[in-house]
Amino acid sequence: MFPKSNLKFALYKKRVFSFFLILVFILGNFSIFDLKTNTASAASDYIFLENVDAPINNEDATWNYYEFDLLTGGIYEFTLTYNTDDGMETNLYCDFEGYPENSRQFRVKQYHGIWPFILTKDLKFEVPLKKGRCRLKLYEPNVLYDGITCKVYHIRVALKTPLKPVSSVNITAPDNRDFLYPYESIQLNAQIFPQDATYKDVTWEVYKDGQTGSADLTKDGLLTPNGSGKMFAIATSTDGYGKRAFYEFKIGYQREAEDYTDTTNNLHEGYTGSGYADIASTVEFPISPDHNFPGPGLYELSLCYANGSDEDAVYTIRDNSDDIKKTTLPPTGSWENWAYKTEYIQINNGSQLIDYYVKGDDNGGAILDHLRIVYLGEYRPVERVDFFAQEMDGTVLHGLPDTLSVNHSYRVTAITRPDNATVQDFVWQVTDEYGYETNRAEINPTSENECIIKGVKPGLVKLRATNRDGKGVYDDATFIVQDIIEAEDETKVEIIKGERNQHGSVYDVSDFIRGNELEFVCTYNAPIAGVYDFDLRYFLYNTSIDMPFDIYVNDQAEPIEYVFPKREWNDYWKNNIVRLTLDEGINTIRYYSYFGPYIDYLGFTLVETSDVWALQAEHADIAQGSVKNSVRGYYGDGYVEEHADMTFNLPDMQEGYYGLSVRYSASQGYAATYSLYINGNKSKQITLPMPKENIERYMWIDKTVLIHLDDGPNTITIKKDG
Repeated sequence: MFPKSNLKFALYKKRVFSFFLILVFILGNFSIFDLKTNTASAASDYIFLENVDAPINNEDATWNYYEFDLLTGGIYEFTLTYNTDDGMETNLYCDFEGYPENSRQFRVKQYHGIWPFILTKDLKFEVPLKKGRCRLKLYEPNVLYDGITCKVYHIRVALKTPLKPVSSVNITAPDNRDFLYPYESIQLNAQIFPQDATYKDVTWEVYKDGQTGSADLTKDGLLTPNGSGKMFAIATSTDGYGKRAFYEFKIGYQREAEDYTDTTNNLHEGYTGSGYADIASTVEFPISPDHNFPGPGLYELSLCYANGSDEDAVYTIRDNSDDIKKTTLPPTGSWENWAYKTEYIQINNGSQLIDYYVKGDDNGGAILDHLRIVYLGEYRPVERVDFFAQEMDGTVLHGLPDTLSVNHSYRVTAITRPDNATVQDFVWQVTDEYGYETNRAEINPTSENECIIKGVKPGLVKLRATNRDGKGVYDDATFIVQDIIEAEDETKVEIIKGERNQHGSVYDVSDFIRGNELEFVCTYNAPIAGVYDFDLRYFLYNTSIDMPFDIYVNDQAEPIEYVFPKREWNDYWKNNIVRLTLDEGINTIRYYSYFGPYIDYLGFTLVETSDVWALQAEHADIAQGSVKNSVRGYYGDGYVEEHADMTFNLPDMQEGYYGLSVRYSASQGYAATYSLYINGNKSKQITLPMPKENIERYMWIDKTVLIHLDDGPNTITIKKDG
């Protein structure tokens, strides 16, 4: 926002110098502007920063920044009203934070006149800007400082042309090549979507993806690799929205196996070169074309092979005469389906040859086409792995999301720490919360360190990226896959009391419902009957008290009572999850609160299905203790107090491992320890911890452990220790 303090000064000036008005109107040098809102939403709207009154002669000054919000993207005209010391010429630089391509540099001069007749000149220029916060810096670079001050009096920002923004950028290479030879130039092309976007140009950049590799990239996208290594090129849209596309490539040498063995063949199609090395061949691949050793360090070896059998082919890799490791080549489905198997080896002894050969129990059961060799430099191990996520349109998310909507996708990138670790490649997998394969989400690895994950069915999933340097370093990202209903969706959310937001955004969220007294009915089509996590994404504008709210499921007579905990000063949008039992098909969930928070969306996650049994504590065989209902938030008919011993009788089960989730409330204010018995035998001890935040003591929490059950009926007994 721009400063408000200047308004009082402006009014004061009008009173003091009112006797000059007639003269000024006659001269025509005085303009009256309405100081409008600090947003622009149509071509005629503008932002006017009056009485900026800023001297521009210091690059490091903090007062030369001006912020304003734009409600739409477009081409904006900036008008700067200025003059200079004694009409002398000086430098005026205009930088837009986050838009280096929009920077402007001017030589300006204008005699300032004699007070009170101030003479000024207007400087106009146009820049493309996207929707949201814009930050402008006016300055003269320190290295160009000339002792002459440019003074800016007003800044006017007007939307000239609404922008049709670039939604995505795609890079294509000839034949989709991603492995290049040194000094072999190829032309990269950038495609802009939609095709009728206002700006269709891109800027090109090229970077190393590690220690080695070098390449030149022209402004027209002509790429010339130089030295062996991994690199990537970036194409960025020039419309101010900064949509980017990445093209990853490797630079190295490809050795045809038939050139370095005595047993060749060309019976099966799909090979490169003139043929391939036959089954059980020994192939001696040279590392570099002139047999010069590139240097000690880590090498990436990608062997192209076909294996039409139904078992792994096994070879030994050696450098010169020293065996390094075994490699297994899985079946490819046929002898004409070619695949790559990548290994990383450390070479320190000046080797000139890499051999694949059959030794001892090796079966050598594959045909070998070629080997790609990439020098990666000094080996630096991976210490940890971090994630960051983007929307599919390239918008970078702040932190990793907790939830993933059904049919929604995120682009997740894995980053090694340290970031100069030698191996940057990962193996991706998605599982349920217990580590088993799941159909709740789909993954599509799009590069060696990037994966697209798409929500398919409600439930919890874990995404794992394991670095391929052989040390097993990985990171997990947990997502709750939800059916999401946006609160502003009029087809599924009927507002009885309150309104849909029409008053701007709250911490970057503008589409929500609000009301001091808020009541609405949500309609949800449950895929099956069961227990669901009902997730309310909310913002509390009051930080001093808890906010109670009621939920009625399918027009039940009595509400289920819950509470939004009071907001801490640094809390913003948060999630509050309650559990509901829903029928298969259409369900109605009525929400009511007298002091309603803002509601962004409603999420539904199935947590108990026909494969998951909900064993209510109040229905167990209770040896001691009693059923209570004074702590809110339970489901069923109540809960069992902490000192009770409970035995649950399970129906016929298949022998195997199961996840047991115990739902509890830590309202006693301390952690509790229980012993778990399976079929009368003590299985393990479990601790139900106290939440970190006191405000969560009365919330219900899940503790999940892994148990083993036998074929047939089973019993589970939980006993309080101590």
